[in-house]
Amino acid sequence: LAMSDEKARFLTSKVTQVERMMQCIFEDADLLFYKQQSLSKRYHRITQTLKSSAEQETGGIRTVMTAIAETITYVEAQRRKMLERAQTQVLKPLKDFSATCRQAKDALKAREQAVERMKTKQKHYDKLSTSGKDNVKVNQANLELVGASTEASQSNTVLYETMGRFERRKIADVRQILGNFLHAQIEFHARSLELLSSVYDVLYEVDEEAEVQDLMDHLKPALGAGDLVRSRASSASSMEFASPKVSPRDDDMGPRRKSTPGVIRTERREGTGTGTGTGTGTGAGAGAEFTRSMPRTRSLRNERAGQTGPFQDMCIVFVWE
Repeated sequence: LAMSDEKARFLTSKVTQVERMMQCIFEDADLLFYKQQSLSKRYHRITQTLKSSAEQETGGIRTVMTAIAETITYVEAQRRKMLERAQTQVLKPLKDFSATCRQAKDALKAREQAVERMKTKQKHYDKLSTSGKDNVKVNQANLELVGASTEASQSNTVLYETMGRFERRKIADVRQILGNFLHAQIEFHARSLELLSSVYDVLYEVDEEAEVQDLMDHLKPALGAGDLVRSRASSASSMEFASPKVSPRDDDMGPRRKSTPGVIRTERREGTGTGTGTGTGTGAGAGAEFTRSMPRTRSLRNERAGQTGPFQDMCIVFVWE
């Protein structure tokens, strides 16, 4: 099978270009996976930070931080699996492809050497045949030329077959290497997405009001004695006793007097008048007496404090003039 020098140069350029391509992919992939290892170390650091921070928290926030830290740990375990697969299924085949390129280069070199020998033998034969002095040497040169031509033809056949295997191997390796790379990436990101999505919902399970209330309840026992005294004084100052309602007819009544707790006081005044009101009372004519007793009233402060003991009975007397 004859092959021109131009085609041989094309094949040489082709093999060199493929070899350079595979080397570049290997270097870039190796750097990428090295960065992935560095990224995994950084993720490990953030998981340690989250776990140590969670120990200082309580309730739902602590649960969330712990869950996220554990999820990132699982994700990084998937990343390590992806890197291990990349070493055996991506980087190693890329590195081994250099042997295929070496075989193609060897075939090209053998063909080139065979062609050069054939050209040399052809020149030698032409020189002897033109001189016509020694037929023995001419015949010997002719035999050597035939052998060189056969060797060159065989080298062309070997090169042709070698380049066919080279191209098939290149296509198969590129397909397999990139397929393994994509499969590793898809599996890693799919599993990571599944894990991260599951823990994402935990963020919204935290009861914000409950967390705030727990903090407030924790702060309540921490009130000082001074704050407690001021709180009690404020409650005492706001305490009031209920006063009886006075009907419009009683607007002309005289000033009311406080009576001693537990005693019904009576007053006698000169004049005439009548009296009505809630409770018990009588009044008619000059010097009449009207006594009105109010119902018992509990202390507001005792009610707020949760005490059940009644306050002292209070009675008020109204006298009409």
